[in-house]
Amino acid sequence: METILGVVGLSQILDAVKKCWSSAFTIQAVKYRRQHGQPINVLVAVVIQKMVPADAAGVLFTADPITQSISHLVINANFGLGESVVSGKVNPDTVYIERDPEYLYDSERLKIGQVCVGNKTVRIVETGQGGVVEECLGAQSNQLCIEGSLILRIAQVGVELEKYYGSPRDVEWAVANNVIFLLQCRPITIVDSETEDDLMHEFDSPSTCDYQWWTTCNIGEMMPGAVTPLTSSNFSKFINRCMQRLTMYMGVRQNVSGLPKDILVYCNHLFLSIVDISAAVMTTMFVKNESMNLSLLGQLLPDLHYDQIQQYYGRSQLGRLKKLFNFIRMIKVSMTSLSIMKEWEVKLNSFEIGANAKTASELFHCIEQHLDDCEKVWLGSILVSSRSGNLTTALMSIIAGDPDKWTPDHYGDIALLLSNCTDVYSAEVPHAMESIAKEIAQKGQDFVDVFLKTEDKECIQVIERCPDLKKSVDNFLSRHGHRCLRESEYREKSWRAAPEKFISVLKIVLKTKSYETSEKKEVSISELLGKLKTKIPFHKKWIIKFVLPKAWKSVGEREWAKSLAVKMNDILKTAYSRLSTLLFQEGRLPDSDLMYFLTHQEISKLLYIPSARLIIKAQKRRNILKKQMEMKFEKISKSHPMQINISSGEHLESDVETLKGMPVSQGQVTGPAQVVHTLEQASVIKAGDILVVSSTDVGWSPYFPLIAGLITEMGGLISHGAVVAREYGIPCVVNVPRATSIIRTGEKLLIDGRLGSIKRLDVKTNQEQQKSQS
Repeated sequence: METILGVVGLSQILDAVKKCWSSAFTIQAVKYRRQHGQPINVLVAVVIQKMVPADAAGVLFTADPITQSISHLVINANFGLGESVVSGKVNPDTVYIERDPEYLYDSERLKIGQVCVGNKTVRIVETGQGGVVEECLGAQSNQLCIEGSLILRIAQVGVELEKYYGSPRDVEWAVANNVIFLLQCRPITIVDSETEDDLMHEFDSPSTCDYQWWTTCNIGEMMPGAVTPLTSSNFSKFINRCMQRLTMYMGVRQNVSGLPKDILVYCNHLFLSIVDISAAVMTTMFVKNESMNLSLLGQLLPDLHYDQIQQYYGRSQLGRLKKLFNFIRMIKVSMTSLSIMKEWEVKLNSFEIGANAKTASELFHCIEQHLDDCEKVWLGSILVSSRSGNLTTALMSIIAGDPDKWTPDHYGDIALLLSNCTDVYSAEVPHAMESIAKEIAQKGQDFVDVFLKTEDKECIQVIERCPDLKKSVDNFLSRHGHRCLRESEYREKSWRAAPEKFISVLKIVLKTKSYETSEKKEVSISELLGKLKTKIPFHKKWIIKFVLPKAWKSVGEREWAKSLAVKMNDILKTAYSRLSTLLFQEGRLPDSDLMYFLTHQEISKLLYIPSARLIIKAQKRRNILKKQMEMKFEKISKSHPMQINISSGEHLESDVETLKGMPVSQGQVTGPAQVVHTLEQASVIKAGDILVVSSTDVGWSPYFPLIAGLITEMGGLISHGAVVAREYGIPCVVNVPRATSIIRTGEKLLIDGRLGSIKRLDVKTNQEQQKSQS
């Protein structure tokens, strides 16, 4: 708002009022309101004050506006009217007044501290006939405009104002004939603002005890990196309650708590509780701690002792009868969930959220009504998934027996047995994409060249001109369009919402002609048993023949159920995306993307009453997301998540010749390493590369036909990368700690998918050369 000084007479007052009103609609004022979510068309009250013929004027801050310290007050001042100070026309005098924080409101203890005389070239004074004028100060420019006793009097008034309002103040004042006039008093908003560290840890969950164990496994594969506040406010709570229900059915707990028992949020990264799930060994028959570790972590965790689990659980083991009851109940719940998910599969074909809502408030209300449905589908997915984990670890127990005797050969044998899974949803994605690429290639090289040269978004129009191709793409998006990388994150657009993501991957398949790869041959159970390195007794072979088809089927059901949960999540994402557009159109947000940096509860508040404070906070949250995304954590942490210092890891282990992990897909191959940290970098992947990544999800599926081998830092026997690698017959080793930090792009690797080893051939060659030179 414009301030007009030195107004004389009624006529000038009326003109000045009009100017004030019109200044509310300058481009700067409108833009400011838009950026802070305030209404554009506002009513403006104009304040008319008697003009003070100031000898000196300025601003008093009762806390340092830069450091936010309350141990001193700050005065900025100049000769004449205060307009020269607030408008920044001069470099004003700056005076620091010290005070004891223990006696905050004791004005008698104030002392003048540092005094900086500004280079004041001009002062603003009244003309006497209406308006103001600038005068050159001359020799006065190097003199302090207010003297000692007046400085303390102004500071004492500031302390009294701060005491009255209860918070630090920004006070505009003027002095005429040694009398202090107060012109304006408002809060110093910067004192209440959050630091970057505050925002980094704003949504951190409390850890219930110092002997808790946390992991990025499973949850980190499904949701790598940091999540937005909106996703955290819904998704993390869904998974937390779902995991609690899973352990409740296993007898670990009596009810579901609202506290973050199974999911921890730290710097907006999500972590899964190991101890809470391992506590099932106390309550459920046939469950071993080693089996739970293998299912969740893809490895054993010898440091997690039985007494730690018992201490967390809080009581001794249940009796055998009760444990058997919990086991039977868990099996029954898993089977019931399968039936429920089949019902949801039908419902989701026509399921919508808020399709008829016209306003942001109406749509938000619709979203709230369906949040329980989203949680139900995630619960069904988790319960169905638990069956595949149980059957996989059962196979391991049949083959290897005592967990103390499990070897890489045993893991390799399990990977071999699981390599013949059929009807696996995750493997459908690359196969379907290859089929579309082949269809494009059949239209001739000229069509392929045009398609590859066209911008990704414009390729949709090219496809629409070919009815048969359009039908294939529509079928693909209808079945798989809800998928993408980080698909549980609400801010990420699915392939259906942003088809250009799908097109960019399709072009890579076309360029590399990976659709020409040979099809996988099915092998009988008897042939698989004949290839095992472990000697299996005759009676166990019959048990394996009975269990193995069920394990294959359960892996397919796990991927199918997860796809349904992601599909429901995409429906919710679509509703939130439309909500963000409505919030922007209604002037509640300066841009639609900012909605993802508000929690679900904060959106509700914003709909009730506009809040500039919430919008400013959301903008700050968005600014730090990149830094949060760059953070890496140990796969397994005790007490609280441990961040990885990537640079030191590279330095300390750069000369390691052999890396070890868990073998999950058979085969041996030599090739160049391609280290990729994000899917955005995946375009560098070439045919024959050994891909090295932190983890994979369905967004990576289209690249599997290109690669010769796969190495991941996380994963297990039935993780996404393992399942799809087996489908393509690609050697795969998971759970290789810090693989993306140690291995360098271009170096030659030998990956053994049976032993779980990765040999860095270039390192070995360099070491031999150094020995010969020495």
